[in-house]
Amino acid sequence: MEEVLSFLWRFNKEVTIILEPQQIFIDNEELPTYWKEAFNSTTKEDKLKVILNEWSKYNGQLREVNRFLYKNLLDVLLIEDREEYSLLYIMSNSKGETSYYQGRLPIKNMMNNSGIVELWAALPDDVKVIYEELHDGWVYYPSQSNGLSPIVNLTILGEDEWGVLEELENADVLQTKLNQSIGVFHNGAGSYLAIDAYEVDKTFGFFWFKDRAPKLDVHFWGMFNAWFFVSIDEDYNVYADNES
Repeated sequence: MEEVLSFLWRFNKEVTIILEPQQIFIDNEELPTYWKEAFNSTTKEDKLKVILNEWSKYNGQLREVNRFLYKNLLDVLLIEDREEYSLLYIMSNSKGETSYYQGRLPIKNMMNNSGIVELWAALPDDVKVIYEELHDGWVYYPSQSNGLSPIVNLTILGEDEWGVLEELENADVLQTKLNQSIGVFHNGAGSYLAIDAYEVDKTFGFFWFKDRAPKLDVHFWGMFNAWFFVSIDEDYNVYADNES
């Protein structure tokens, strides 16, 4: 625990690890049921089983992420930061490197980012359900990126200044698209996997880059899974199909 906490404190001195989470669940009825069931388990294996079973409900969206978790999830801890609780996922990759991902409480309302309320309503249900039932964001702890961005960090791409637009054809068309698009996955280096809230076929999203032309009409969840692996484990074969 000390090693984990020392790592977290490099980025946030306010965070603590809850060593006796059972009491927290008694005092906080708003915490998710699956959190309570997990941390009331008698063994770590049973705790992880409860959490992985919850993730499996979203296998249609997160198939490859789930497969990675089943193979590489080492532990899940309950953490607190200024009276806000999160789950800390501790994972290893194929090189034996450890990564820490934070999953916040599922959202109850949009007041944390009122600027995106209108666009949020138009997003596909398979995106919103993860925020509302699993986690309000799931990101690499040090950078708060490379995963599903929490509501407070979601951005309407059109509200930022993009110098690259001056170099692209159809800049006006792209600006209109950006005005109605939310960057759901930020790679920590100025690029986004985004959803156009008013796109007819919302199974597709697009990559928006700060320094080159966008890549349009990509399968959103397919690219979400792939981009996650680029960030956490370059050697992991996202498209391997040798396991059930």
